[in-house]
Amino acid sequence: MILCVCLNPALQRTLTFKSLSLRRVNRAASGRHSVGGKGVNVSRVATALGADAKLLLPLGGVRGREIRRLLRREGLSFRAVDVSGETRVCTTLVDSGSSSVTELVEESAPFSVSEVRSVQRAFDSLLPRARLVVLSGTAPAGFPHDIYGRWIAMARKRGIPALLDAAEPWARPGLEAKPWFFRANWAEMESVLGRSATRKEGQAAMEAIREFGARNVLISLDGPDAMADVDGRFLRLSSPRLNTVNPIGSGDAMAAGLAAAHLNNRSMAEILRLAMACGAANVLTPTAGTVRPADVRRLMRSVRFRPG
Repeated sequence: MILCVCLNPALQRTLTFKSLSLRRVNRAASGRHSVGGKGVNVSRVATALGADAKLLLPLGGVRGREIRRLLRREGLSFRAVDVSGETRVCTTLVDSGSSSVTELVEESAPFSVSEVRSVQRAFDSLLPRARLVVLSGTAPAGFPHDIYGRWIAMARKRGIPALLDAAEPWARPGLEAKPWFFRANWAEMESVLGRSATRKEGQAAMEAIREFGARNVLISLDGPDAMADVDGRFLRLSSPRLNTVNPIGSGDAMAAGLAAAHLNNRSMAEILRLAMACGAANVLTPTAGTVRPADVRRLMRSVRFRPG
């Protein structure tokens, strides 16, 4: 089982416009509701790939009940922890005319000490069944910044690899616990480094991330390209350029590909190929963190590697 943790879920509203203009009334051509949050996206894509994935998430209020309903409708396996605060809403505005996407993010209500303990107990109960743990995204106020580091350390004691996909302030403590993989985009990597970096510095930047504790690193760039530092080898990766419908969640789809391939005992080359194909396939669907398996299979054939 892949244990996918999402401490900051959201009821995701996606509105599509033919053309979007600021400071004007904009009428959506279409709208849909889904469940958002990085860990949710990982679970959704991993499940679509045929992996056994279990989602752990806190939910509260009317929106939390709606998220439960949507997760059941999708057929996703999940463990929800009840909290008192209303689960947040995030809104994606898709401008189909310019192929641009704007994300409006609401912050979660703070968690009480007892609610954090409830989430911890749920994690404790699920961990023994996991073969891999994916920790991604932010955590609401109330959680300590080293929460991912604590959980990665717990997993390592049981011989369970962990995949970390987070920015600061959660990333550095997580890296110090030595995850199997660290996946992030360029800006998130810079937040961990504490400085900006140029593309020419990519190899040195990822070596620095590995020195913080990650065994392997995959960093997504703008568009279909990425850099990887795996088993001590630096690689540049690319997938086909596609007509983008919605790019939100592509990094999460990549994380799901890494996890699903690892669970199937694939080689590192196959793990990276599936991750890149999942990230590319995600942009072809209107709902964030969603892939069609047929797209993934087709795109895998077009992923390219080259040494740095």
